[in-house]
Amino acid sequence: MWKVSKFQLLKFSIYFIILSLITISFIIEHGFRNAIHITFLLWSFLIICIPSNHGKTLLAKPIKIITGKNLIYPEIFMWSGAILLNIFTYFITPQTYLLTFSTHLLLKIISNPWPYWAIIFFCSLGTLYKFFIGSNSFYSKKLLHYTLRFFFSISGIIMFLYFSYNELVILLNVRA
Repeated sequence: MWKVSKFQLLKFSIYFIILSLITISFIIEHGFRNAIHITFLLWSFLIICIPSNHGKTLLAKPIKIITGKNLIYPEIFMWSGAILLNIFTYFITPQTYLLTFSTHLLLKIISNPWPYWAIIFFCSLGTLYKFFIGSNSFYSKKLLHYTLRFFFSISGIIMFLYFSYNELVILLNVRA
């Protein structure tokens, strides 16, 4: 029998409540169909543009809580789903990107290969580093690999902030 710690259950509950509140606010503003689509686009924005262990937090914990089984590389499923969702949205309903600030910024990042795809590249390195090198070699030289993964994650965050700053100023209509 598997046990779920109170902290894991609390963390999952907090993520679920935040997701529910965001979805409800989108439903009020854009209607049900668009709200669900925008919520998933916001989720894909977080997956693609911010390097972190999103797979373990957003997918592996709920599956462990519900079934008791661990996912080995949940980040692969998360990235695949986010990329497929963006391909579908980009070619079928691109106007959906224009409804919120974060999805509009995601559209800019996806539609402009240079320099914005560098954000996606470094974020993927930061998130999927353990998958790329294999878990056996990751744990054999733990300090080196954690340092490299930290470097890739920080590089992705810095690139995201640097490249997206001008776009956010334009989107938010900020004047000096």
